[in-house]
Amino acid sequence: FQCQWAKDGLRQKIAAKERQLEKVQTLSASYLDLKRQTEALMAKEEGRTPNWLYTTLDGLVSKSLSRDKVSSMAPSSKTIGDQYVEDSVNVQLVGITLAQTVALLYEIEHSPSPIHVSRLQMKKRVTDPYQFDVNFSVSNVKTAS
Repeated sequence: FQCQWAKDGLRQKIAAKERQLEKVQTLSASYLDLKRQTEALMAKEEGRTPNWLYTTLDGLVSKSLSRDKVSSMAPSSKTIGDQYVEDSVNVQLVGITLAQTVALLYEIEHSPSPIHVSRLQMKKRVTDPYQFDVNFSVSNVKTAS
């Protein structure tokens, strides 16, 4: 009787360990996939020119808006701690519609490059309430060389 009880206890422990092993294997596969993606991004980053963020953003803005709407595009770079550098581009646009703003922001956020809008400010124009002056910053963090 005790032998049967011990067998049942061992079977339950084996089943629990098998479930735990499946979870570990799933997490391991996820980790390896994320590691591969990170290595691919790092390899892309090494091959980029120093002004790639500006060039990428300039292409996206040119695709969405005419040149006369761009007041300025100013690149900057700052060190974050010892390991990282944040590259950013500050953009000032004048007289654009809400639809143009949304379309441009969508293009930026969904571009194949890992960039994002880190700051956004919109002011309604007094002369035309359907047009805005838009200031925003796009940034990317990379490891310091």
